[in-house]
Amino acid sequence: MKTILACAALGLALITQNAAVAAPVDAHQIVASFTLENLATAAAGVGYKFEALADSNGTKALGVTAPDGLKFIAQPSACQKPGQQSCAGLTIFALWSGATPSDLLDRFNLHHTFTSVFNATSNTILQRYEIADFGIPIGNVASNFANFDKMAQLLVTFVKSGGASASLVPGSNVKPALQSFGGAPVTPVGDDPLFNPTAGQQSYFNALPH
Repeated sequence: MKTILACAALGLALITQNAAVAAPVDAHQIVASFTLENLATAAAGVGYKFEALADSNGTKALGVTAPDGLKFIAQPSACQKPGQQSCAGLTIFALWSGATPSDLLDRFNLHHTFTSVFNATSNTILQRYEIADFGIPIGNVASNFANFDKMAQLLVTFVKSGGASASLVPGSNVKPALQSFGGAPVTPVGDDPLFNPTAGQQSYFNALPH
């Protein structure tokens, strides 16, 4: 991760649709509170695409797409001032259509404490919460994005295998917990890329509990 961040052009002058105009920024630069601008800088630092979003209530967030196709939302939270200003918290969500058996979610949560996964509004939601109390290096924010992406891949593998070990070899004779996950047919573990969550960042953001 240090190599990625050292080589990446971090920084953001302007948020546009899926683009960043950046100047180099030290990965050790301290983020005192979360904003769409510094979240976009972190996303650009690990090569993720992004777009600014807002729901009908004006709540703002960054829609992020990882190179493997995973879509997730990074939302400034725990804000001390109106208009999402001075936000000490960062909530990261990923969502898949359809609920997942609760026993699988309990087992995943037991073994993977970096995130939490739960069912809400007939969707499966993976969540990570970060804080910037007393500041956080922007490189750590970028690392959180990359690690969240890896956790999502683990979750997909875990659910598709019915809760079996993620080390199962491709083609293992396992019974999937879901007949579909993210709108795509289930195939044996390791035989297909990570499924994309629901398409469309705006509708995806609107479907999340926030």
